[in-house]
Amino acid sequence: GVYNAYEWLNNLAAITHPDTNTLMSIFHFDNQRNLTPTFAYNFNLRHNFYEHLHHPLASIGNIVYPDLYAWQNRIANGTDFNSNSGRARLIDVGNESFIPTAASPLIGAGTTAGINNIPTDAFGNVRQNPPTIGALEYQAQPLALYVSNTISPALQQRVFADSNYQITVVIKNAGSVMIDSLDLYYQFDNQPPIQEKWIGSLAGGDSAIH
Repeated sequence: GVYNAYEWLNNLAAITHPDTNTLMSIFHFDNQRNLTPTFAYNFNLRHNFYEHLHHPLASIGNIVYPDLYAWQNRIANGTDFNSNSGRARLIDVGNESFIPTAASPLIGAGTTAGINNIPTDAFGNVRQNPPTIGALEYQAQPLALYVSNTISPALQQRVFADSNYQITVVIKNAGSVMIDSLDLYYQFDNQPPIQEKWIGSLAGGDSAIH
């Protein structure tokens, strides 16, 4: 085949699928043939971040390379050494909010080398120096607390006001400061709102169940 040299910088690549019985990897190659010279001479990978949960980072056929160390030393041939892996800590991936939280390791982990002609992120925000890895530059939000998910009642489940059904939600802190309390309200039709108070300790980027 014919390979063209290129750089792969400041990218966030993730596998969030929970199925660990199916082989999935961020990098996959059908076989070893031409792989080593391809990476040695044509690829320049650096300042990337990989979130792959319980899945391997790379695979060649059925041979898996489970982590970043194996990828860097056995396949990438000395490239990608400025990259990292772990939890990207985005605001709410399930609801397609890919903005980094204050606790995200993506912040300031990128490089401006080779991307000076891309001064803004996907939303038009000015890139910092060094930039945030990924499509979106981090924007400081001191207070950004919200209910990210409802555990119970289930979606479209009918709930009656006079029942003893437990309402359970997930609270997400997408800001940069510690939160220790939150007033929550819910309402049945036209009846008076019901107030509950959550008390705890929630750092930026973390979630709690209430």
